[in-house]
Amino acid sequence: MKIPNVTRCDIKIVQFAISQDTVLCDIYFNATLLYKGIQNKNYPVPSGTYKAIPFKGEHKYTRLLLLNITGHYGVEIHEANLALQLHGCTAIGFDNKDGYCSDSVKALQSLMDKVRQYSVCYVQLVNNLTEPVNNAVL
Repeated sequence: MKIPNVTRCDIKIVQFAISQDTVLCDIYFNATLLYKGIQNKNYPVPSGTYKAIPFKGEHKYTRLLLLNITGHYGVEIHEANLALQLHGCTAIGFDNKDGYCSDSVKALQSLMDKVRQYSVCYVQLVNNLTEPVNNAVL
């Protein structure tokens, strides 16, 4: 019996600063910094590594759904421009200057094009903030 070849991609979301209610993030794909992101400070999600799957549902664009986060459901990486549009999710873009996530749709499509080349995807959430956010990563 032939065992299928499993290829894995890794996404790392590193929180590095807070501006009002917006958490600024760097987003790495397979250890290379490619994107910027934002999160809403008021909706923390625990640090950890989570399996992620492409998910479209009723949304216009396919996004990544993070699985098995204790106490949370529907945490995603998706398009958005402002933290107030987020409830535990991460918006992806090419810049996050002044808390605004720019070119979010293009960045999400770029990420999803990369993810589709792999059979398994994991997302690691890392808190590198100097001030606490309810003892959790957003």
